[in-house]
Amino acid sequence: SLQRAERTAMQALAARAGAGFRLLLCDAPPAVLAQRVGERLAAGRDPSDATPAVLARQQRWFERPGADEAGHTWRVDTDRPIDAVLAQVDRLPV
Repeated sequence: SLQRAERTAMQALAARAGAGFRLLLCDAPPAVLAQRVGERLAAGRDPSDATPAVLARQQRWFERPGADEAGHTWRVDTDRPIDAVLAQVDRLPV
């Protein structure tokens, strides 16, 4: 989730349900994200509602996980080929 309050609520819900909680932070530089949105819009076949305006709003709204969230946050660098991203995800502890 983009905001700390939402992540905290999800973590509390997981705890009440007796489930584990992990945050997978898919991270890429802003320029890469903008390029991807532009490419999807140009292709005209993507079901995503992302536009440059939506991306800009998300970037303003996003609250990066803090140090106190590090114990349950896994960062994945998505500015790489998909095979490398999937390999990193496959190596994450369960």
